[in-house]
Amino acid sequence: MKCIILAGGSGERLWPVSRELYPKSLLNFYGNNTLIQSIFELALKITSGSNIITITNVRQYSDTKMQIKEKYKNPIIISEPMSKDTAPAIASAITFLEGKKDETVVILPVDFQIKDYNIFKKATDEAKKLARKGYIVSFGIKPEYNEYGYGYIQIENTQKGFKRVKRFIEKPKKEATSEYIKQKDFYWNSGIYIAKISVLKEAFEKYAKEINCGFTKEMFDDNGKIKYEYYEKIPEISIDYAIMEKADNMAMIELETEWKDYGSWQAIYRHREKDSNNNVIEGNVISENTKDSFIYSSKELIATLGIKNTIVIETEDAVL
Repeated sequence: MKCIILAGGSGERLWPVSRELYPKSLLNFYGNNTLIQSIFELALKITSGSNIITITNVRQYSDTKMQIKEKYKNPIIISEPMSKDTAPAIASAITFLEGKKDETVVILPVDFQIKDYNIFKKATDEAKKLARKGYIVSFGIKPEYNEYGYGYIQIENTQKGFKRVKRFIEKPKKEATSEYIKQKDFYWNSGIYIAKISVLKEAFEKYAKEINCGFTKEMFDDNGKIKYEYYEKIPEISIDYAIMEKADNMAMIELETEWKDYGSWQAIYRHREKDSNNNVIEGNVISENTKDSFIYSSKELIATLGIKNTIVIETEDAVL
């Protein structure tokens, strides 16, 4: 099985620690690995290193390659001349895999952590069987709280261990998600997809022809970098909006293990250990009468007094 890792990012949601030139994929939020290293290790649980293609922005190419080489000596990395969101990135990667249309591919973002690799491997094996039947398979997470920053999947019915997707809702409104989590047929979308390469190519042709129209192997130079002219005029759009909300061959498998999202400061606060006042405090911090807050100092002393429900992030040149 092939694997596409979507690395990079614009450095917005975890600013100021994450920046455009050094986004969250290159940062360490848990354990000894950065996010890209952690996801690469996860990919190695389900396929070999030679089957893993990482796509990132050209400005992050060198740092991404350096970090992955600590896990695998000869990584395959392709780079975009500019960020165009996940749909063009995936279209580029499957173009790079030209001639492998009968193979299945798993698409992995880099902003999550899975606790149990064995459960992930089992779910991937099940998804691969469905993918061979022509489904685009997503991994669903049972909601634990009201979160409107995620995509949601509404399932239709259960058929021998998998669920047909009735509706795919990318970034719904907060009022809607409060109703979704009360119902048993809604799941968070993990952003992980598995499908045959030929099925993905057909989906682009049907729902998003303007994205990979004209994409050929000639779009890559000898170092795997995408030439500017191939990206200049294509739209910037996520795979969720471009294809998943429209596709009629979607299936879902529930991922029944602890899943942690690292896409925002709120998410990181949620996963960190709290003190007796429900604070997450890291670095050089003095807090008095401070509750339910996330205080992070990279160097300077931060003193808080009488605050609640607040995020304070200090870096060398910026404070959020």
